[in-house]
Amino acid sequence: MRQARDRPETGAARPPAQKEVILRMTHSNAPSLAAAQRAPSSPRFALRPAALASLLAVAGGLLAAAQAHAQPAPSQAAARSYQIAPGALGPALSAFAGQAGVTVSFTPQQTRELRTPGLQGAFSVEQGFTQLLAGTGLRAVARDGGGYTLQPTAGPATTSAAGAQSLQEVTVTADAPLQPDDVSPAYAGGQLARGARLGMLGQTDVMEAPFHITSYTSRSLEDRQVTTLGEALSVDPSVRSAAPSGDVADAFFVRGFAMGDNNIGEIAFDGLYGVAPNYRLLTDYAERVEVLKGPAALVYGMSPNSGIGGGINVVPKRATQDLTRVRADYGTRTQAG
Repeated sequence: MRQARDRPETGAARPPAQKEVILRMTHSNAPSLAAAQRAPSSPRFALRPAALASLLAVAGGLLAAAQAHAQPAPSQAAARSYQIAPGALGPALSAFAGQAGVTVSFTPQQTRELRTPGLQGAFSVEQGFTQLLAGTGLRAVARDGGGYTLQPTAGPATTSAAGAQSLQEVTVTADAPLQPDDVSPAYAGGQLARGARLGMLGQTDVMEAPFHITSYTSRSLEDRQVTTLGEALSVDPSVRSAAPSGDVADAFFVRGFAMGDNNIGEIAFDGLYGVAPNYRLLTDYAERVEVLKGPAALVYGMSPNSGIGGGINVVPKRATQDLTRVRADYGTRTQAG
């Protein structure tokens, strides 16, 4: 019986032992808070602050980039409404800069004689400058310190007016001034010339001369088939031939005043008296027959017989071109010899 009390039974002692072991394992696997605070940190827990800092840095960078992308640049600011009338470029740029709240610098030489089509509607700053400077050969360039400055574009500058329309190509021609030996050109048809030689005044247009002038061309003489000076002036209402047909001398009245009798030096030859043949003058050597109606002494000088009604000047032909002209007349039942 004693042995039985001193030696416990195997079956009765095993459950308490297992329970104690289970309790010990549970106690060892769940350390207390104080033990955790006293224990040194493991490498796994030591890396967590650094990783957290890196994650925060990356997140901050992404946030800053998103904010920078969302915020527009000054040149891409929201559009505003502008009402700038067309006109000179300089005042228009100043008005636009004042309304947009920006500064623009340029010299008066850059905008001199340049015009702008104006600005009507909503535009950003960049769009406004582009619209105002269209067709001027200038562009607005942003400066590093803020504001804008004008610089020439790559292409040539052109001046454009607001509302102007492009015109078709216009060809302009001009003639050289007449030389002393030249004759004035003829009107359409070639019968009368546009001007005459007025003594010291030289070649003068009929619209600018202070006298009434009639200048008959060589073509007019040929078309009318005249041979004498009297026949050439028979169509002029201010000149009357006093010599009968077939007479050996010419006598003229200009505006009712006689030019002497029998043409004794009264007809000027290339502006000079006493050079033309006396009596009857032929038109074969005449390039122009000019009739000046009025006081001819003011431009030709005093005539030999002081004709005051006007004057007659014969412009001779000149061999200015190396040409040979042959004229032939023919007819039926005519007499020759």
